[in-house]
Amino acid sequence: MLGGITGVAGDWDWETTAGYGRVEADTRGVKGYARAADVQAAVDAGTLNLFGASPGFNADSVSYKTKRDGKSELYFADVKGSAGVFELPNGMAQLALGAEVRHEEFKNKFDNATANGEVLGIGGTSAEGDRDTRAVFAELMAPLTEDLEIQLAGRFDDYNDFGTTVNPKVSAAFRPLDSLLIRGSWGEGFRPPSM
Repeated sequence: MLGGITGVAGDWDWETTAGYGRVEADTRGVKGYARAADVQAAVDAGTLNLFGASPGFNADSVSYKTKRDGKSELYFADVKGSAGVFELPNGMAQLALGAEVRHEEFKNKFDNATANGEVLGIGGTSAEGDRDTRAVFAELMAPLTEDLEIQLAGRFDDYNDFGTTVNPKVSAAFRPLDSLLIRGSWGEGFRPPSM
């Protein structure tokens, strides 16, 4: 679900959105697996011969159905605005500002036998976690001359489980001839560790 509102306040164009997303994955009764203890018991009882024919063996006697429940949720809201902030000899400098908050959580639960490594041919680790993130960002675009435009941008993120990060960016566009445009940029990016 996603909803938003846009508007104008003075010289500022603004927008705010909020949303919620959920993914569920429930896997039940996956066949074709067996618990190691059940196979060993069949071998010990003589009904299963691992090296030859087993005429009295019924595969259903060691069959095990795995289960897994997974769920991921995301809540978020943001607000953004942009406006011309001051006049330069070659045009208006434009500023964009924004902020966002996000809450993520997930759960991934396997049945106990699978999670404990008791099932042959499959394994799974149950896990769960959540993360809250707050961020603010800004970008300034300024036409310095008729042929040169620069952009300065930055983003600050605060993760409750990791810490903070600041990521700047500088870019420029230069047009020495009508038929030639030269662009360049430098920036830093960040990807938080998995929960």
